[in-house]
Amino acid sequence: MKVNERFRTQTLERRRGHIIEISPHNRGAHRRYWAAIFATLLSTTELEVRAHSIALASQVISPSQFGANMLATLQPAHARAYQAGAASMGVQVGTQAAINETAETMSAQADFLRFFMEELQNRDPRYWTLTDDGKEEAREKPITNRALMYAERTRGSANVGLLLGIAPYVPIDWVPGDNEDHCMDCPAWAAAGPYTVDTLPAVPGDGRSECKVFCHCRLRVDGQFISF
Repeated sequence: MKVNERFRTQTLERRRGHIIEISPHNRGAHRRYWAAIFATLLSTTELEVRAHSIALASQVISPSQFGANMLATLQPAHARAYQAGAASMGVQVGTQAAINETAETMSAQADFLRFFMEELQNRDPRYWTLTDDGKEEAREKPITNRALMYAERTRGSANVGLLLGIAPYVPIDWVPGDNEDHCMDCPAWAAAGPYTVDTLPAVPGDGRSECKVFCHCRLRVDGQFISF
């Protein structure tokens, strides 16, 4: 076994990942399959988040219950997204291992949610308004739009997961998305590449770029786009 492959195998074993052999002519179809799996996961997560937002806006649940419901939806979603990303590159990751690997992300998301709940509880005017007869009313659309950002963040976890399938010496290109209105970070990161797994400044959708979860950039390895 080459030193690079031994390093990769040891890394996967530490993360409880198992390599799946994929023949070269099946790799494209394999990645498309897992892209479809992730798309379904994201759609399901968005539906649940919308339901939580509607329940809050209808005042069926409190802001604190909204936060608890969001966390209950997001934790398994991030873990499954991580698994889908890894699987797209031929690496199987168990459920508990995926939960462990996304724990830091979930901790950050929980902090952001706490800020959101505080704003909701404090009747931030972005999310609350007064009707003509003086009654307080939640603004469903702004609440839902912000809540959906948490669902979109799962794409970052999928893109982190796929890095498990890339050997540490392989060059990775950061390719700007098709949108014309780029943030300051993404073109700069594209120009500074290529990178390796250890030197990537971020992955698309993980929220570290100025465009946050709305990043449309892609990662490219060996001429093939691999990111979600």
